[in-house]
Amino acid sequence: MEKFKDEYCEKIFVVISNNDDEVRFNELHRQLAKYGAKMSKPTLIQHLNHLLEKGIVLRKETDKQNVTYGIDWKEYIEAQRVKKFMEKMSKSKENFKLESINNQVIYACGMLTLGEFYFTKFAILDLIEPEKKLQHYISYQLIRRISSIYFSWLLDTCKGSQENSQKALKYIDKRIKEIHKALSG
Repeated sequence: MEKFKDEYCEKIFVVISNNDDEVRFNELHRQLAKYGAKMSKPTLIQHLNHLLEKGIVLRKETDKQNVTYGIDWKEYIEAQRVKKFMEKMSKSKENFKLESINNQVIYACGMLTLGEFYFTKFAILDLIEPEKKLQHYISYQLIRRISSIYFSWLLDTCKGSQENSQKALKYIDKRIKEIHKALSG
């Protein structure tokens, strides 16, 4: 899958996509600095122009002093669908922690597996829609970022308890053996 022009384009995309509404230029510049992507305003304009050319970002100018940027979500319908599904299916971190360690492993691995299925889907789409490689990459990154939240919650549970770590490993090893057996026929 095609990647962004550079790390700044990806950070610009992430900052804009994390805003519920469009973001004004100066606010975008401030948020990028907080995100660790300090750049001059002319450099930001250059990267925004690249994202505009690729059809990833939309620019709305109400007047000369009011320019906002947003994501052209029509190119990311699949990512939006997955985001809505995961939001519907998601549990708060507190509710996740109340589940048994086995259920936490199941949920975290299920979300990661879902992310990998989407990676495979977008890789195949790259073959039949090569002009949309960047959009496929962005969609996958959004989905992967959302699905990995549960993995990090599982690691938090394990980090806090040797007992939970051992239970998780035992459950995972059992599932690995089952999959090996099923695949080897």
